[in-house]
Amino acid sequence: MAVRDASRPRRRIRRSGGECRAEHRGRTGARDSGLPAPSTLNAESPLAARLSTIRSRIAAAEQRARRPSGSTALLAVTKGVSVSLVVEAYDLGLRSFGENRVQELVAKRAALAAARPDGEVSWELIGPLQRNKARAAVAAATRITSVGSLALVEALDRLAAERAAPLRLGLQVNVAADPAKSGFEP
Repeated sequence: MAVRDASRPRRRIRRSGGECRAEHRGRTGARDSGLPAPSTLNAESPLAARLSTIRSRIAAAEQRARRPSGSTALLAVTKGVSVSLVVEAYDLGLRSFGENRVQELVAKRAALAAARPDGEVSWELIGPLQRNKARAAVAAATRITSVGSLALVEALDRLAAERAAPLRLGLQVNVAADPAKSGFEP
């Protein structure tokens, strides 16, 4: 269940895939004072303008495809993006984020949770996952989309049994049978 500030207008979040949840606090657990507060956010920021355009394009595509309004999900990928920009995206209504590295996911999840402790956010690991980082990935993400081996599935299954919430997986299939690529054989 998402937590929403009643003083702000309601925004619809569009997604067509899985969801991830994450939270993270810094060493002291204190809120980072360098992050924008929701009330000081500029509605005409470059991110706000881009997000408005993306949402309009998603709505138009849904209409063209005769899909129900709101049936498409929007996942904000945070690769190479600062925490302050992630917080701004959150303040603009985004609640689903994806990261391709476990360490970055854990750090950004913690920073966003420290900045917006009452918010419910989902985090998705969208990059390759090594078994030695599986425990951290399971703790930080509600969905891992790049699972490409049975050994990794088994490791994730064992680790997911320890957590309260189910872990959603996306399997990676190597349809080209390229030996340089990972993934299950078709």
